[in-house]
Amino acid sequence: MLDLGCGSGGLTTVISRLIGAKDVHCVDIDDELLAKCVSRGFTCKKLNLESENFPYPNDCFDFVTMIELLEHLCNPYNALKEVYRVLRSDGYFLITTPNLASWRNRIRILLGLWPDGLAIIPGRMRVANKKTIIESDPGHVRLYTLGALEMLLEYVGFDVIKLVGVPSKFYNIRKKRRIFRALGYLDSLFSKKPGLAWHLIVLARTRTK
Repeated sequence: MLDLGCGSGGLTTVISRLIGAKDVHCVDIDDELLAKCVSRGFTCKKLNLESENFPYPNDCFDFVTMIELLEHLCNPYNALKEVYRVLRSDGYFLITTPNLASWRNRIRILLGLWPDGLAIIPGRMRVANKKTIIESDPGHVRLYTLGALEMLLEYVGFDVIKLVGVPSKFYNIRKKRRIFRALGYLDSLFSKKPGLAWHLIVLARTRTK
């Protein structure tokens, strides 16, 4: 298993145990986070996914994950083509990412508002007023619709085999208030159709090489 953008390795641990991976490799650009992954027993590499080739031979992994990373890459194609290269035939690729065309963002754009989850200035969430920038640091430089993500993966050489929509945590945090309970129910309902969900989980498989 290879986890791209592994962070501190907490989710890597969960996923690797679920799939029974015995040889787990992690990639990130943050030295402190990689040190935490090393302490968990993973083999780690520091790498710029936008410009560098992966330091692995062809067809060496069965499973690659990219959890909440794709939206941070200005040049996603380099990383995706390298994922395809290092995955074996019929290997699996798991991606999670925000959905540009979520029902909330469709309403926001219709009202002339900036989409949620997309930085106006890289590293910052949105302009609160003409003088103040809220520093919530999502670093999201690209967002994808479900159709665009499918097209991108198929172009690189993957077949999408499973799509899941994930509701927002926003409404769960505020579930004690009636309006947010109602919106949470609506959000869960819309999320049953992945193209309208706040977040996307996509499982793809490499075509036979």
